[in-house]
Amino acid sequence: MKKQMILALLTLLTISSVFGQWVQVYSHSKSHIIANDNYIFAADYIGIIRSSDNGATWSEVNNGLTNRQVTAIGLNGSNLFAGTYEGGIFLSTDYGNNWTAVNTGLTNMKVYSFAFSGNNIFAGTQGGGVFLSTNNGTNWTPVNNGLYGLSNYALLANGTYLYAGTRGEGVFYSTNNGTNWLQYETGLTNLNINDLAVIGSNLFVGTDGGGVFVSTNNGKNWSNVNLQLIWLIGVKNYFANSFVVSGSNLFAAIGGDGIFQTSDNGISWKRVTANLNSTYESLAIKGTDIYVCTFYEIWKRPLSEMITSVKNTLENLPHEYSLAQNYPNPFNPTTKIKFGLPENTFTKLIIYDVLGREVKTLLNNELSAGYHEVEFNSSNLSSGIYFYSLQVKEFTSTKKMILMK
Repeated sequence: MKKQMILALLTLLTISSVFGQWVQVYSHSKSHIIANDNYIFAADYIGIIRSSDNGATWSEVNNGLTNRQVTAIGLNGSNLFAGTYEGGIFLSTDYGNNWTAVNTGLTNMKVYSFAFSGNNIFAGTQGGGVFLSTNNGTNWTPVNNGLYGLSNYALLANGTYLYAGTRGEGVFYSTNNGTNWLQYETGLTNLNINDLAVIGSNLFVGTDGGGVFVSTNNGKNWSNVNLQLIWLIGVKNYFANSFVVSGSNLFAAIGGDGIFQTSDNGISWKRVTANLNSTYESLAIKGTDIYVCTFYEIWKRPLSEMITSVKNTLENLPHEYSLAQNYPNPFNPTTKIKFGLPENTFTKLIIYDVLGREVKTLLNNELSAGYHEVEFNSSNLSSGIYFYSLQVKEFTSTKKMILMK
């Protein structure tokens, strides 16, 4: 008996250590979660639940929801929209107490995403592109001119820009509410988009197997910000399922590997949850807490425990030397070069021209272990191909970059 009690205590301590300050608030699977100041809503293929007490209790809110295979939920003020699989769109004006189908003009009933911009409501479908309603869902009109990626699992409205994340065709954007769409995908090496988020001038996409990418010019050029994440996770091709933003902090739900946070636009990341032996599906923030839907439960944790400066702790230090591709590339006149050092060491970072002649020495000094970023200004150089080389002890890595003036 004494041995069993000791084993039980050790198990409890292990669970406490792994889960940290995450608290389970719901014991069944949900795939989507959103929140406002008053409520939290979570949904999946068996309907929608709601909590008004920060997850302490939940109730089903499915009256009038004749199709409960919910594939998307969105809040626009006091209006709650539910997208369903083959059932179209439902609207609740009383926070889920009652639902009404609003499908006039909607020719594709597989709805996977929503975005809101003033009176404009956008719905992304599987195979039918994007639809627009200007009258709270009473009528819908397709807005797909130039949008040849018609399976839209992610939509984001930011100022005058509307972004559509597609399956297989990358990211499109519109500056006229979907009347016309354009696409740039330079540097976006995975075109299966799961989610979109924005912090200031930084646009992030989470991909299905290619990790996280960022653009600083509204999607025209992309750079992956996977360097530290790959080391922390241990695999190269991971799934970034969902984002949520709090101030300058981006939280990412990464497949079955946990939740990760960056406060410097992806230069460095830290793990803010241990692996709960599940798949992390969706994130939301309500008040001072962050919530996550996993394949099995819903959990929450205070933001104050996680929103701190990202430090080079032992967990977050690089495991090996590395040099990332400069961004943007091509560039004019400045570009940024990121690299990782697993230990304090003397470091050289040198620019060469296409003939191998040294153009500029950016670094030639001792640096601390961690992730570093250096800006290269090419104002005095002519257009062409250049190379940058990281030289540390026995490690040397060289990459090509293109200056276009």
